[in-house]
Amino acid sequence: MSDPAGTTPPTDSRTRVARDLREIERLYELVLVQAIHKGSARLMPGGEAMVSLGPVASPAAWEDNVDSAEQRHLAACPRLDHTRCRYVEHLDDQTGEPVLQTLLFWTEAWRSAAGYSLDRRPTVATEANFARGALDWAWEHEAHWDDFVADVRQARTRLEDLLLAGVRSERGVPCMYDECRGVRLVRKLEPTRAADGSKLWRLTDWFCPRCHRRWTPERYASMVTAAHESTKFEDIDGETWCSTDYAARHVGRPESTIRAWLHRGHLATVCLLAGRRLRYVSLTDVLAQDERAKRRTRSA
Repeated sequence: MSDPAGTTPPTDSRTRVARDLREIERLYELVLVQAIHKGSARLMPGGEAMVSLGPVASPAAWEDNVDSAEQRHLAACPRLDHTRCRYVEHLDDQTGEPVLQTLLFWTEAWRSAAGYSLDRRPTVATEANFARGALDWAWEHEAHWDDFVADVRQARTRLEDLLLAGVRSERGVPCMYDECRGVRLVRKLEPTRAADGSKLWRLTDWFCPRCHRRWTPERYASMVTAAHESTKFEDIDGETWCSTDYAARHVGRPESTIRAWLHRGHLATVCLLAGRRLRYVSLTDVLAQDERAKRRTRSA
C-alpha cells in the first residue's frame, strides 16, 4: 500500500526502514485529527485513533508481569496441556498493537544494551527518532534485524490503514473466469508525467491478480453492466421470469405500469430464484397484458 510496485529503486534494508520510520513520524501527527473526526465512533469516542494516542506499558515490565503470572498459573493449574487455558489467550491477541508499543519493544532493548534508559515518557516521535539514529549500530549488532524491519513496516501499514493513507488498491467485482474462484479484480495508482513534466498519478486498467487478464475502464463497466442485467431474469422450463424493470424495458412501458399490473393480480410471480429472494414476474403474462392494453387503446 505504501509504494506502488515498480516505482521504488532497489535499496538496502537500512534505507527502507529509515524511510518507514520517517513516514511513521509524519503519519502519527495526523492521528489526533483522525480521533477528532471519529468522535462518534461506536468503539469509543475517537475510535482506534484514540487508542493509538494512549500511553503503552514498558515491554520489560510487562514481560516480568507475564512471567510471574505464568509461574502462578502453572503451579495452580492441574492440566498438562495449557493451550486452552484463559491465561494464554493474550499470546494470540497481537492484532492492532499500538505503533508506540512496537517501536518501544526494540528501542527499550537497544537502550538497555547501551547502558542507559529514557528519562521521560516515550512517544512515537522519540522512539522513531532514536531507532533511526541507531540503525547503523543495529545493523551490526541486532541478531533479529529482519524481524525489526518487518515490525516497522507493519507498524507503518497499520498507521496507513488507520488514516486511510498511502497508495491503496481499488477492488472491483469478482473475476468472471471460474478458475479464479471469485478473486476480486483490482486496479492501482501508477506514476506518470503531465504535459509540463510534473509528476502525477493515474489508475491502471482493471486486472485479475490470479489469471492476470486485464480490462480497460470501458470494458470493465460493460462487463459489470452485462453481469448485472443477467441477474434480472431466469428461464425455468422454457418460461422467462424477470424483474419488473427488465419487463418494463422489454415492452417499452414505465416500471410503474408493470407494478400496477402486478398489484391488480394480472401477473404471476415467483419469490425464490437461484437462491435469491426476489419477486420476479412472468414475462409471458407481461407480454399478454401489454397486448390487451394495446387492443383496448385501439378500440377506444
